Amino acid sequence: MPPKSTNADRAASLAGYEAQTAIDAAAFAKRKAREARDAVDPAKQAEREQAERNRTLRAEQERSAPSWLARLSPRRNRWRDVAEFDERIAKLEQRQADIGREIGELEERLRQAPAAHEQRLAEWIAAGERGDRPLSEAPELEALLAERRADVQAVAVVIERTAQEKVDYVTRHRDRILADAAKATADAHDRYRDLVAQAAVARDELLEARKSEIWAATYPDAAAQETAGFPSDVCLGLKNAVATALPATNGARVAALTLFDLLKADGDAVARMATEQQAIALGHTPPAGDPGFAAQWTGSDEHIAWKRERQRQLQERGQFMGEQEMAEALGEVRG
Repeated sequence: MPPKSTNADRAASLAGYEAQTAIDAAAFAKRKAREARDAVDPAKQAEREQAERNRTLRAEQERSAPSWLARLSPRRNRWRDVAEFDERIAKLEQRQADIGREIGELEERLRQAPAAHEQRLAEWIAAGERGDRPLSEAPELEALLAERRADVQAVAVVIERTAQEKVDYVTRHRDRILADAAKATADAHDRYRDLVAQAAVARDELLEARKSEIWAATYPDAAAQETAGFPSDVCLGLKNAVATALPATNGARVAALTLFDLLKADGDAVARMATEQQAIALGHTPPAGDPGFAAQWTGSDEHIAWKRERQRQLQERGQFMGEQEMAEALGEVRG
């Protein structure tokens, strides 16, 4: 059974409640005083108005979020008919930005309207109240602001409609657009590999030309037979030069042919770049967990499962594969 409260306990409780109420009241009064000071401070008022504009902008961005994906296009758009939709949207967005600046100017004029009206009214009274009484611009400015804000919303609607037109158009012509893009990818891939092969040949030509230049300067001295560094390595295998060009190597020697092979592999990877969902949309169904399509940690469960499945497939195919092909395939799995 809980102890009965005494008069002293009740008095102490009441005193504590009244003290807390006094503290809350003081805090409330302090806050209101600060708000009152801010209300007459032009900088604070401008700050509040900017915060309100930011909230309005965020609300508009959230409202138009579904159309954001519809506006996406490749950085290098190959299709004039698709680009026309983007140009229309860009013009509309510029119009929206222009209206936004106009709204900002009107809001500033509206903020200054009361003081301007008081000044004109004081001058009118000082002049003997001759002529019509000056009217405040505030009602007219508020009406203009309402119109411009409505314009912003209307332009947003047109942007969304145009974006949807783009979606419908690409959907109808996807086969043509995709075939053209696939051909462009294949052509660019072939050009990349050709340039890598040309670079390898050019390096050999550069190396031999430099050897000839050295021979011309030193023959018949024994120096003509000297070799600087390791000519078959990147940057001649010179530690500082290699570390600068390829920091990840920490200056370790790298064969030039390895570098060219790396560039070829890079081109192959870029040519088939895709997430799993993208690969499916492109008509490919990548094996689950294939690191060629989705990055994974070495030693992770999905990577171990993929290696086991890949080894099983290689064992089944082994009798039909040459030694070199089998060695490369096993190297892929072990890597």
